[in-house]
Amino acid sequence: MQYRCTGGFTVGDRTVSGGQLVDDSDPIVASHPQCFAAVGEPSAPAGETASTDAPRRPGRPKKVAVAPEAPESDDRANDAGTGV
Repeated sequence: MQYRCTGGFTVGDRTVSGGQLVDDSDPIVASHPQCFAAVGEPSAPAGETASTDAPRRPGRPKKVAVAPEAPESDDRANDAGTGV
């Protein structure tokens, strides 16, 4: 059976990297069992992971169409030809 180092450490002149696979016959497994997990077991407790299903942020508010204002009618121009 193999074991995976859960966190890197150094003992004497030997360095074991995090994630390194070590055979169960290796004496480092017996001397530091808390630093290893059997292959097939998670190396760390399951925690929150990133997801591509992130909630979407709201976009810009939609523009509201405003009706153009009609030009004000000039009553004097309408009354000029009537003589009133």
